[in-house]
Order: sequence, then structure tokens, then C-alpha cells
Amino acid sequence: MFEYGVMIVLLRVCTASAEPMQAEQSASANANKSESDVRILADAPRVEEETLKLRYQIKNDSTHDIWLCRSMHALAWWHFEAYLEQDGETLLVQRRLDVPMEGSGQPPTGLYVRLPRGGIRSETMSFSLAIHHRLVLAGGRGPRPLVYARRLVLKIGYYDGDLPETVLSMLAEAEKSRPAEPLSDLYLAKSILGRLRGSLDFTVLNEDLRARDEQVVIPWTNGQLKGEKVLEVTIGDLRIPYSDEHYEPKPPDLMPCTRAEIRFRNSPLEFFFPYAQQQILLNEKERQYLQSLNVLEISDPSALQALAKEISAGMDDAFLVEPARADLICYSGNDRLISLIAYGDASVVTDEGQVFRFLEGIPTLRKLTPQLESLQLRVQCAANLKDLWHRLRLYGIAQYAPRNPKETVENLRRYGYEIPPSALRERKKAYPTARRWCDALVRGYRAVCGGDDIAVLKHRCPSAGEGKSHYAMNPNCGPDSTPDMVLLFETKAGWNQHGGPERFTFDNHDPRGGLVLLNDGTVKFIRTAEELKQLRWK
Repeated sequence: MFEYGVMIVLLRVCTASAEPMQAEQSASANANKSESDVRILADAPRVEEETLKLRYQIKNDSTHDIWLCRSMHALAWWHFEAYLEQDGETLLVQRRLDVPMEGSGQPPTGLYVRLPRGGIRSETMSFSLAIHHRLVLAGGRGPRPLVYARRLVLKIGYYDGDLPETVLSMLAEAEKSRPAEPLSDLYLAKSILGRLRGSLDFTVLNEDLRARDEQVVIPWTNGQLKGEKVLEVTIGDLRIPYSDEHYEPKPPDLMPCTRAEIRFRNSPLEFFFPYAQQQILLNEKERQYLQSLNVLEISDPSALQALAKEISAGMDDAFLVEPARADLICYSGNDRLISLIAYGDASVVTDEGQVFRFLEGIPTLRKLTPQLESLQLRVQCAANLKDLWHRLRLYGIAQYAPRNPKETVENLRRYGYEIPPSALRERKKAYPTARRWCDALVRGYRAVCGGDDIAVLKHRCPSAGEGKSHYAMNPNCGPDSTPDMVLLFETKAGWNQHGGPERFTFDNHDPRGGLVLLNDGTVKFIRTAEELKQLRWK
């Protein structure tokens, strides 16, 4: 067992209290009251055999939302950095993007999560020991033999305000003056437009997020996206074993399992549907059903095999988001084989403190009962409509901006763009015509990503069966229509469908009902004809 000191020092403020302690932000972040009202509070670290854990809370007592860096590289193996600084005594662990990139590696793509004003986010940092370096933006280190760090510094970056809109506004301004830089210059690009390519590219990059109101993916911009602030905690008088050797922890092997149990420690509702935009799609009866789930069993061999394959794809992490937790216990016959703690279907932690994160979640856990699976399909259908809304809101603004100096409005029309040159110059909001709305969105998507199969995927309700599209457009709704007017809604299978409530269907989901997308991006699940009548169609 490794030895540790137990005194904790947070930014040079010493205390022996066991109560949570407040760590101030860096000196530059104390310029005004709004900034100083974002705080991080940390408990004393816990040492359990060869595991180091630090629990902390981030409190947003400011007057606006903030966006916290959840991952430094959402699309790769390491989601954070951990390395020994040049003094040979300080272990730096950080999640932030606004730092220079050393070396010639691939520029990372960060994931930020929203913390609303008045909100509290509880996290746990967990390491199995010894701690090995994780490098994202930092250059190569070591190798060096095992050493002991005397202090730990944790840094978490965040942005004030509406981060997605800030990025889109910057891109829109850049697109007014000049086209994107050539793709070959992506890694060397000096402008925000050169780094992010354009508004449509940025929107496409954020598709497939499970909650787009709560998350945003942003590539590293080499300092072009300014304003990132940093929350910092310093813990002293420790003795942390550290190594510069390359290390890739191996996910747990569940293939020998013949049975698995899920035992929920707290709310199954938050475990499966952690975001407010997901929970609003459920009624009281469905919420009560989820809350009634205490222990669920997986015994089907194909489901167990799928679960083992999903767990084997886990990626190295060190951060767990509370409070939704469940014990995942696997058996071989009557013998207990392995026990994990699952934090939603996003992460698991082993008994040794090693955290694994899953980019696509753990789908098998979403299918434990037929009722649960049907609710998950409803939420996925709502996410598809949300992605279509983001495409629609940029239809008349960003996707028509020439992508190089030789492109013109005329040759852009080959992608189905139906917008007059004057609107292009003035960057007016516009929706495609209802009779060709599917064609227009697919062609615009294909211009960025290519491939019809990918382009049409968002037009399908995952629970509706066969069909190219299960959504219709309300021709009465325009960009300047009232926020509560229906824009898109569920219908039978077809393409370029449009019309009013007469085309709405309740048959795509079980229990019966259908989703509508309002002009402001709100998604609602409609269960009765009376609810349908209450919606604004004109």
C-alpha cells in the first residue's frame, strides 16, 4: 500500500476541518463578483488501499450559465491530462482547452457541459495507483522511474454565458468577410473559421450528443476562442506515486459472466435520463415506473455478450459525475466474478479506482425492460428532431457561405440551396420550402460530410420501423413565427412531407403518442388528440 500525508492545503489556505473547503479561482478570475461567484469546494482526499479519490462540488452562484470542460478530447482515449510539472513535485491534473499545444499530435476536440445559474455539479476524481501520465496538449514527458509527487493541482476550465451561441456568432461574423481556409491548413489555421470550418460544420460536429441543450463539442482553436476561466484546487503534503511510462488500463472482462445484476443506489430516473430535456418527455406514471426499479437482472446470453463487448470498449478516465449510481455485479454460476459501480450508463469505476468512460454509453443497460427501451427510443427520436432544428436554423445563414473563393451562389444551388443572392449577402434567416425541406437538409449535410445514409439518419424515428423519414414540416412556420408554433412533427413514413395536424400520427411509439418540434427548439411528446389541438399551427 502506498503512503500518504493527510494534511490538505487549498490554494495555501490550511485547515484541519473535515468539512468541505472552498478553493478560490486563479487570481485573474477574481475581477468581478460574477466571476467570483463560481466556486469549487473540495473534501479531503480519501485513500483506500491503492486508490486515490477526491470528491468536490462546483457551485454556480453567478447570474448566468457556465460551461465546464468535461473532456479535453471527447473523441480519443484520454479525456484529461495528468503529468508531473517541471519542479518534480507537483502532479497537474486538468481539463481545459485554452492552453498551447506542444509537439505535433492531433488537435483535440473538447466536450463542455452546462451548469445553470444556481446549479451544483458533484464530481469525484478517482485514480488507481500509481498514477501514469496522460498527455493531450502537453508534449512528451519522461520516461522516468517511479517518483512521488508532494502536491496535486486540479484545474477545470469553463466559459461564462451561452457557449454554443458564442461560437456560432464568432463563426457567423467570420463567414461574412471571407471563406474558410483550405482544409489542408486545418492544423495550422490561425483563424476561428480555419479551425472550425464554418457554422454548418460546427453544427454537424455536435450531432449525436444525447442532450444538445446541455452539451457542446468544440475543437481546440489554438487560442482563437478566448475567455476560458479556470477553477483550481491545490492539495499539499501528499506522497503520490507517479510514473511517466506509457499506460493504457485494460477494461474489465465480463465475457465469463453468466448472469449480471443492476442494483440502483438512488434514482433510476436520473440514472437513465439525467437531463431535464429528457425527463420532460415522461409523464408521472412513467416516472413512477422508473423509480420502482430497484434490482434488474441480465441472464440472456446474447445480452450478456453485448454488455461484455460494450464494457470492453471503455476508455480511460478519472472523473465520475454524481449522483446517479448503480452496482453492476457479474456472476459466473453462483460465484461473484466482478463488481463495478456504474454512474449512469456513461462511466464505471472498478474496485481499484480505475474509471472507464463510454462514448456511446452502455446501450444494453437501456434495454433491461421493454418499457425502458421504448422510453429510450422516444428520447432518441426527440434528439433527432433537435438535430434537425439546428440544421434548419442555419439553413439561410451559414451553410450557403462560399467555402472557397471560387464558389458562387450559382454552383451552390447544385446542393439544392434555394436562397436568393441578396439573402446570402445579408445572411437572413430562412427555412427551406416545405415541399423540398428533406432534400435541402440532406444535400446541405452531404456537402459537409458526404453519404446519403448518414445524411438521412436524423429523419427517421428509431421506433417507427421502415421508412426514409417519419417527420413532416408545418408550411405555416417560418424563422420569425412565434416560438411556440409547430415546426416539425411525427407522421407516417414518407419524404418531404408537410401539412398540419391532420398528418400527425400517434402510432410511432409505444405507449401511443408522437413528438412535435416547436419553432424555439422545444420538443414535446403529445399523447392525446386534445393535446394536439392545443398546439399552435398557424
